[in-house]
Amino acid sequence: MHYAVLTLLLGLGALSPSLAQTSSPPTETAPSTPAPEAGKAPETATPPASETKPAPPDTPAPTKAPAAEPKTAPAAQSTNTAEEAPENATPPEPQEPQPDAKDGESEAAPPPLKTVRIQELRAGKGPQVERHSFVRLLYRARLSNGKLIESYRDRNNPYAFMVGGGQVIPGFDEAVIGMRAGGKRQVTIPSHLAYGKLGAGRLVPPNATLHYEIELLEVEPPAYDQIGNKTLEQMRARGAVLVDVRSRRAWKRTGIIPGSHPIAAFGRDGHFRLGFVLDLSKVAALDDEVILISRIGKSSANLAAALIERGGFTRVFNLRDGIRGWLWSGRKATRQFKLPPPSE
Repeated sequence: MHYAVLTLLLGLGALSPSLAQTSSPPTETAPSTPAPEAGKAPETATPPASETKPAPPDTPAPTKAPAAEPKTAPAAQSTNTAEEAPENATPPEPQEPQPDAKDGESEAAPPPLKTVRIQELRAGKGPQVERHSFVRLLYRARLSNGKLIESYRDRNNPYAFMVGGGQVIPGFDEAVIGMRAGGKRQVTIPSHLAYGKLGAGRLVPPNATLHYEIELLEVEPPAYDQIGNKTLEQMRARGAVLVDVRSRRAWKRTGIIPGSHPIAAFGRDGHFRLGFVLDLSKVAALDDEVILISRIGKSSANLAAALIERGGFTRVFNLRDGIRGWLWSGRKATRQFKLPPPSE
């Protein structure tokens, strides 16, 4: 059974900061919205996917494409595996993506948009969207010149995806986080958080800023549960399996929460370590309560979602603020533990 679990997780790009995953639902009109970061050929599906696939890097741009938006650099990608920062460090302020110095912008062009611009059209009253929520929504997508490139609203066909799972372009994830069911937003997504310098097929030119009108219909909470330090202590007392997914160096530097199993989820290259699932299966069964612990609770959240949705585990929990929150609360870590043998 454990080998079956491993097979299910082999293609999980969302577990690695440098990989993406999922396929897009076919559409009848335009390319889907969300896409990989700029400068790289799209590797994954995007919110609404169309049958028109993004043009490869060597395909010349259409001769009558709309005027190009200012070129910008790809959005800074969060590194889920950055478990090496000092645990007592002040949380860094979020950094906005910086535009490319060689943007080729004309004097008449407006300054490039750096982040997603959100206008609330109607506040919802239902459940709120958070990372790894499953959502269903309607939307229309347009270019800056007003051209309609995709509409799930006109077809009355809701689009569904998991927020923060690498299924849509980064800007679309940002656009829906914080919304409540029944809400409606007008959203502008800059090119570096959309299709970037490559564009997507014939309808989305290079460096295009995208404009969406989004109506959120339904929100389902993440498949895993977020827990705090007190709940972890209670669950540990009744036999839950604690797994610290950080690196060997991080374990040695800060110690681990007493009772934890140190099992690294990512290799030195930042990619998901295939041996993680096999190592996990040695200490936890599929129906055990498993609590994942990372530095700040982000990479462990990705793992928790994947283990439930594709790995067959049924009761996976994530320590919300990670080992850093544990230490900041005044709780102790231990360095009295046995390091697992190095593995691929």
